[in-house]
Amino acid sequence: MVNCGLFDYPDDPIADIRAQGTQLSAYDAGTAAIELGDRRLINSIMLGAIADQLPFPAEALLEQLLKRFQRKGEALVALNKKAFDSGRAAFAS
Repeated sequence: MVNCGLFDYPDDPIADIRAQGTQLSAYDAGTAAIELGDRRLINSIMLGAIADQLPFPAEALLEQLLKRFQRKGEALVALNKKAFDSGRAAFAS
């Protein structure tokens, strides 16, 4: 809809969402992923960030995430674990 010109992106979407009374935590996973060495780590970081808010143990989510990368080698497994842990640490209470 934005591409068609029917709507504009809000100037500050985070403020708009908060103004509606919704609790929101913002996190720049893109920058964190680049700092870890690969922008493709964004999803692993964000999974870590929400891991403690889900109705099952964070360790179960991490286990499934790492299974996804096992066939690609231990280096990629370790990097995605680091990304997950980074996102989780960013939102630790």
